[in-house]
Amino acid sequence: MTDFAEYRFRIDTLSPDTIPMARLAAYLDQLAALLGSQEHVRLASIEAGSLVLVTRVDQEVKPVVSTRVRSAVAGTGDAVSISANRRLNEMVWEDHGQATLDMPGGVVISFPGRPKPTRSVGGIKQITAVQGRLVRIQGGGDSVSIGIEDQTGLAKSGITVTAEMAEELVKHFRRLVRLTGHGRWRRDTNGRWELEALEVSAFEPLVEEPLSEVLARAGRLLSPGQASEAFKAIKELREG
Repeated sequence: MTDFAEYRFRIDTLSPDTIPMARLAAYLDQLAALLGSQEHVRLASIEAGSLVLVTRVDQEVKPVVSTRVRSAVAGTGDAVSISANRRLNEMVWEDHGQATLDMPGGVVISFPGRPKPTRSVGGIKQITAVQGRLVRIQGGGDSVSIGIEDQTGLAKSGITVTAEMAEELVKHFRRLVRLTGHGRWRRDTNGRWELEALEVSAFEPLVEEPLSEVLARAGRLLSPGQASEAFKAIKELREG
């Protein structure tokens, strides 16, 4: 058994030929803070094939270093290691890349880049348009709740219209409509945006046509040669 264990930090968008010296020093500084046990951790080499920082850790402190890294990633370590882990991820994001830390025993720690939001963000309001099949009209007051289904069959709720608009929408029940109004959005901790509510100020019925009719109408707008080429391209796309 060797007297040391290797920890390999790889950044996919950088290389030894392209990274500025100051940036390299910043990465090494944060990596040293993450690993800890600085008297027993040394930089062994810098490898190409992206940028790989190879560090060697004395075997006697390998359990301490590995536990420290895992605790930092889990958010249960000390303040220095947690801060270093977060800063490394931010730096990888700033360099438009992703990174991994290969540890002894086949354990791989991922640095996906963009920092994950620590909390959800709600109450973001903006003009919003959604469309789908009108499947629900409910309520008898001044504000009426409606529901639509998008093309995947997913129902959208939290949509309200005035009583007057609801009377007009009844004529389009089970048909496709586009709704426009003031939407309220929320971002969850995974960075996904969801529509919480929509106060509709206008709607537009959408025309439903079979694909064959759409293509036929498009063909009438093209010259014979153009139509032939267009249909050929569509056929190739559908058949792969």
